[in-house]
Amino acid sequence: MATTLRYMYNDIRSIIHSFFVHGTNFIIISYSNFYVT
Repeated sequence: MATTLRYMYNDIRSIIHSFFVHGTNFIIISYSNFYVT
């Protein structure tokens, strides 16, 4: 049970981390496109 919760916690943390990384990359790309045009 504890191992299952730990795996779930790691999955959620990795999903949030990847979402945060992709979100920041998207914001940076949007800002760079905005400044170029």
